[in-house]
Amino acid sequence: MPSSEWVNENDEVCFSGISLCDERIVEQILCNYQSLRTKSEGKFLGDTWYLMEDFDRIYEQAMAKYPMYRRIVEYKMDLRSNSDIQARIHLDFHILLNTYHLYGEIKSHVLLPNRLKKIIFFGITQIWLRVSGRDALAVGKLN
Repeated sequence: MPSSEWVNENDEVCFSGISLCDERIVEQILCNYQSLRTKSEGKFLGDTWYLMEDFDRIYEQAMAKYPMYRRIVEYKMDLRSNSDIQARIHLDFHILLNTYHLYGEIKSHVLLPNRLKKIIFFGITQIWLRVSGRDALAVGKLN
């Protein structure tokens, strides 16, 4: 399904079709990452392969400034338990996380807190605006 993205008069990124600017699409990719990656492997002419390549590239750029949050998301995508994630983050970053960092509101097995979702979507929006020639930092701030 073709998609298109544009910036409206209020400097908001809008889209139609299947787009990585759609929060629901990104949540579904995160929830089904391993199976999507496996099913698309080697199928270079398939839409899913291109979607996953785009997602990986944009995700890496969006999360580059947030290594601990990036690691939490990766552990969540690997379906690790919250206690395992807490222990691993403590070993990797010498930070003791509370449950706020690990629990979220997505209705699936990949539970991401709102802070992580904001980082991912803000990063995607910034990248899209930069590609489209707009100044992303003038458009919005991450709270």
